[in-house]
Amino acid sequence: MRLLRPSADPDLLKSVYIALCQSIITYCITSWGGIATSTLLQLERSQRCVLKVMLFKNRLFSTELLHQQSDTLSVRQLYIQNILLTAHKSVLNSDDYKILSQRRVFKIPVPFSKTSFAHHYNAFLRPFVYNKAVKCCDIKYSTTREAKAKIRFWLRTLDYQSTEKLIRVVQ
Repeated sequence: MRLLRPSADPDLLKSVYIALCQSIITYCITSWGGIATSTLLQLERSQRCVLKVMLFKNRLFSTELLHQQSDTLSVRQLYIQNILLTAHKSVLNSDDYKILSQRRVFKIPVPFSKTSFAHHYNAFLRPFVYNKAVKCCDIKYSTTREAKAKIRFWLRTLDYQSTEKLIRVVQ
C-alpha cells in the first residue's frame, strides 16, 4: 500500500483497500466476530494501520476521523452489518415474515441461553442484534439491497460506545 499510494489517486487506493482488506475481513468476520475482544482488537489495529498508510496519516491520528475520511466501517461495524444482513435475509425468506410485518413490534425470537459464553456467537447474536437494530434503523420492509444501504448509513453515525452497546448483552 505504501508503494502504491504516491502513484495512485485516493479512489483507486480505496478500491484496492476494499478488494484486499475489507473483503477478507467481511468474508471471515462471522467466525471472528463473536470471539474474544482481543482478536477483534488485532483486526481493528491492522485495519487502522492500512487506512493510515493509505491516507498519509501519522500513527496518532484519530480513529473516528480516519473512518470518516476514508468512508469505511470499523471491524465491529462490519461484523454488525454482516450479521444484520444475514438475519434480514433469513427473516425475508421465512414463512413468518408476513405475520411479523403485521405486528406492531417487529421482533424475531432469540434463542434461550443461560451462559454468557453462548452470548458471543452468531446463533444468539444475530437475532439479538437484529431486534435492537430494527428499533433504530427502519429496515422492516426493505429489500436486502435497501437494507444494506440503510444499515451502512446508520452504522456510520454510531460512535464506538454505541457500536459496543449493540453487540454486548447485559445480564
